Parts: sequence; C-alpha cells; structure tokens
Amino acid sequence: MSKERDRRTAADSLCTRPCDPPRAFHFFVDGRRARSVRVEIEQAVSQTKGSMIDRAALHGEILGQVRRAAAGKLRLGLDNGDVLEPVRRNPDLWEIKWKRGKRGEFRLYHAEPGNAPDLVGLRFHAKDTSSNDADEIEHLQNAEMDEAGRRFVDGVKDRWGHTPGCHDCAGS
Repeated sequence: MSKERDRRTAADSLCTRPCDPPRAFHFFVDGRRARSVRVEIEQAVSQTKGSMIDRAALHGEILGQVRRAAAGKLRLGLDNGDVLEPVRRNPDLWEIKWKRGKRGEFRLYHAEPGNAPDLVGLRFHAKDTSSNDADEIEHLQNAEMDEAGRRFVDGVKDRWGHTPGCHDCAGS
C-alpha cells in the first residue's frame, strides 16, 4: 500500500464532497441476487431490540445517511457516533459506522470507483461484540472487511450488479 493511500482521511471521500444531483450510491447485488446489501440492511435492522417503530426509525436513519453520503454531505466529527473513515485493511474501501447504544453498532463498507456507479455499498452488518473479547471482535470485523473486499474485486466485471435505471441504488 502506498504511503499516500495510508494517509487517507474522511475528507478524501466523495461522501464529504457536496454535489448536486447526488452521485449514484449502488447497493451491491450479485447476478443471482443471492446476496444483496439492501437485504443485509433489512436483516441487521430486523434483529435489533426495540419495537417495530424503533426498527423502522433505524432503517430510515441508515438509508438517510447513505443518501447524504451520495450527496457528499456526510459531516466530519459527528457526536452521535456516526463515523466515516478509510478501511486501513483495504485501500479501496471506506467504512460508515453507526453506534446506537443498546441497539448495536452497524457498519457499511463501500468503494468509490467514481463512475457508473460512483459509490458501491459492498457489505452491511451489525458489529458482533457479543464475545466481549477484543481479539475476537477484531477477527470478526476483519472477516467482514475481507468479504467487502472480495465483493469489490469480484463485482467489477458486472459493475456490482448496477444496471441502467437500477433499483438497487439509494433513493430508488
């Protein structure tokens, strides 16, 4: 990894560079639709504690944050636990984090290929901290990052399932 890529900051991401209209933020889907980031979001949210209204609100918060990312309007240094940062394990990836106390922590790994689509959500998951063991938590997190990296590389040939008039893009 080059030193330049080692020094990426959230300010280097397209998610912090305003644009109008918003960029295309595509949710990865494989050709057989066996894996879909939209479904991963729904599954992770459905497994959280709280009422149906709480889960619907969380789902809306996540999709709203992705839409802000597409518009380049993610703010840096948020106090509510939402964070954007480069994935040090893979220089092609970025990570958007949500920390919601007892409702959990969530991660979306995405890439910024820059055109058709501009941004690609590759993997969404609830962070597994159930072991209370820092090494185990890190191991599980690394496995999620690695999966996002595989999806990025494997999906290039078919643009991660992105099609004209795509229904797997944020906002559609």
